[in-house]
Amino acid sequence: MTPFANSSETFSRLDFQILRDGGFILYLKEEALRPDLEWLRSHDYTRFEMDCNGWKGLEPMHRNLREVFGFPEYYGNNLNALADCLSELELSVAGTYILFRHFGSLEKKLAHSLLDILAHSVRGHLLFGRFLIVLVQVEDANYQLPGFGAISLKWNNSEWLTASRTLNR
Repeated sequence: MTPFANSSETFSRLDFQILRDGGFILYLKEEALRPDLEWLRSHDYTRFEMDCNGWKGLEPMHRNLREVFGFPEYYGNNLNALADCLSELELSVAGTYILFRHFGSLEKKLAHSLLDILAHSVRGHLLFGRFLIVLVQVEDANYQLPGFGAISLKWNNSEWLTASRTLNR
C-alpha cells in the first residue's frame, strides 16, 4: 500500500509536497506559516510545538523535548536517546508535525544535529506509512544550515565485519 496516490490531487497536497522534499520546511513570516498550520489542522495532523528561545543549552532543550513528546522518565537527555525515543514515537494515522519556533536561536551545530536526527525519524516512520513533518520557523531571512539527513553507504550483512572483506586472490 502506498500512502499517496499518483494523482493531481495528491501532488497539490501540502504534506506530499513537504515529504517529497525530505519532510522539512522553513518559514520566516507568520503569514506564510499560518495557512500551512491550518491545512495540517484541517487534515487532522497531530501537533508538537516547541519554542526554541528558551533552549539555552542542552538541559533546557532535552527537558522541553521530554515534556512535549511525553518521553519516558528514563529518557537519557542526549541526542542518542532522542533518536531512540523519536523512532518509538506514536504518530497519528492522519499524520504528525513538529513545529520549532525561533529555531534560529539555537547554536548552528546543535540545530544541524537535531534536524539530522529528525531526518532519520521522518524516513523511518515513512517506511510504515506514517507521516512526520518538521516545520522550522526562524527570524533571519538569510538563515541557512548545511545539508542534513545524509545517508551513508553501508556494507551488506555478510561483509559488514572488516575481517569478512578480505580478497582471496
